[in-house]
Amino acid sequence: MNPWLDMGDDPEEDGFLIGKVPVTDLHDPRDLHSEILWRKPSGILALDLATATGWACSNGDSGVQRFQLKRGDSPGMRFLRFSSWLHEILDLTSPALVVVEQAHHRGGHATELAVGFSTRVQEQAARRGINFTSVHSATLKKHATGSGRANKQDMIDAARVILEREPLDDNEADAVLILQWAKEQYRG
Repeated sequence: MNPWLDMGDDPEEDGFLIGKVPVTDLHDPRDLHSEILWRKPSGILALDLATATGWACSNGDSGVQRFQLKRGDSPGMRFLRFSSWLHEILDLTSPALVVVEQAHHRGGHATELAVGFSTRVQEQAARRGINFTSVHSATLKKHATGSGRANKQDMIDAARVILEREPLDDNEADAVLILQWAKEQYRG
């Protein structure tokens, strides 16, 4: 019996754990909410981190979440919105592994954003006991297309074959390809 949970007779029924977490004990990863629904971790969540973040799950769901600033927003609002969304998608998907495309030091805003988002993913993965890894873009491109120098259209074309539909954009395409790479690497 998990001492953090106040549960009924069969806490693992149907793979779901429902319980109340003491909000005063903030050292436990599950203390993010006073009442939460836990699922046994399974599957993979793949993220292509950017202002338009592509995401893909082992269950076949995928999409794009946008984090543009609104008029009058401070730059930190983008990170707050990302963190809130990240909590939600991790709660909904309960992955055993989160995989992101490795942030590159291209300089400027894009690097700042990718590194900021990546650190938040790593933090939440650590808090929740989720495995985390990243894949270099050249490795991903070579895996998806056979060339480490593939362009965006090549990646979209490769994702279209997996999705059997047109990806929403290059961000969803990359997330789907990250997921495919991770499935093959980790047999997920």
